Parts: sequence; C-alpha cells; structure tokens
Amino acid sequence: MVEEFAVKYPYLFNYTTEVERKALCEACEDDEDTLMEWDDQARRYERGEFVRSDFVIALHESIDAEENALLEYAKRYKKFVLSENQIGRLS
Repeated sequence: MVEEFAVKYPYLFNYTTEVERKALCEACEDDEDTLMEWDDQARRYERGEFVRSDFVIALHESIDAEENALLEYAKRYKKFVLSENQIGRLS
C-alpha cells in the first residue's frame, strides 16, 4: 500500500508522514481526484510556484513545526466532505 501510494502520489508522499497520509486519505475518503490534486499542489509548491490553497498553507506550516497543520486541515476537510454528503442526500 505504501509503495503504491508513493508511485501514484510521489510529491504528496515525500511531503507527508504516514500519520498525515492516513488522515488525509480518511478525510477525502480515498478520493483519487482529491489526492491527485493535493499531489499536484505539493509538486507546484516544491517547484516554488505560487499556489494559493488551504492545503498548501497547511503543508507549508507543517514543515518543521511543533503543531501539525496538515492534521488540522484533514479534520476540517473531513467535516466539509461529511456536510457535502449530507446535503447531497437531502437533495
């Protein structure tokens, strides 16, 4: 599983810990489009491109930080996904 993740999402793999990856995957319910988007944002971040997103802000803040902004981001994202799923069911 780890090797498959590293191949599919190399930049996301390089910038995150196992705990962060697990939290992000759980938050997006292993949605490949979301994971590819985050991987692309991590790639652009690595290249020094300006990327304005909550994910990149959390990624940047998590590097060498005491508090893990990526884990907090994953919690917020999961709440968003759950609320979107509930709205979809009501429609």
